[in-house]
Amino acid sequence: MTIYIQSAEEMEEPPTGEILTVAEVAAYLNVSLSSVRCWCREGSLPAFRLGNRWRIHRSAVERFIAVHQFHRMRKQEKEREKE
Repeated sequence: MTIYIQSAEEMEEPPTGEILTVAEVAAYLNVSLSSVRCWCREGSLPAFRLGNRWRIHRSAVERFIAVHQFHRMRKQEKEREKE
């Protein structure tokens, strides 16, 4: 069995809490399974592989949401400044 961390250097704190599957994260975020897998592969969603399956800590999902909400808000602010 192979276990490794994806994007560990980007993680500010060690992940904690419940471990989720790709399907659980996709349902939680209301996105496709392929989107979650892509984020895991590219490292934007810190994850690890257990065998050939991705696993994601709930705390990593919460940080992912917070980061993307911040970027969306900044983009909206810049668009309003242009008006």
